[in-house]
Amino acid sequence: MVFQKILHRAVQKVDGAVGAMFVDFQGESVDSSSASLTRYDLGVFGAYQGIYLDRLRDLCRGNAYGRPIRFKIGCREAIFLNYVLTDEYYLVLILTPAANEGLAWRILEECRNEILEEMA
Repeated sequence: MVFQKILHRAVQKVDGAVGAMFVDFQGESVDSSSASLTRYDLGVFGAYQGIYLDRLRDLCRGNAYGRPIRFKIGCREAIFLNYVLTDEYYLVLILTPAANEGLAWRILEECRNEILEEMA
């Protein structure tokens, strides 16, 4: 329940945020928050972000770039901000294109720090 409160607060702080997810390394949603998307939809979006993260990790490892920390996937009607928590967990924040991306990254980092504190 504490994770959902943190995710909900992140969605509320960013105008244009559609949903937030805390996802494990297998693509399973630990928790999520959204006023407009179903838990199923959030789970599917979160799982696909995990696939992209795995490919990105492989690419970075193969080219000696180090581990990815965060990445963005932009679509015509949505933006997916991804922030790695640990090797086993990551966060996803879904935005509309009109959202303030700089603010969203800052709020997502705050969310990341709060969840890491809870996990300690």
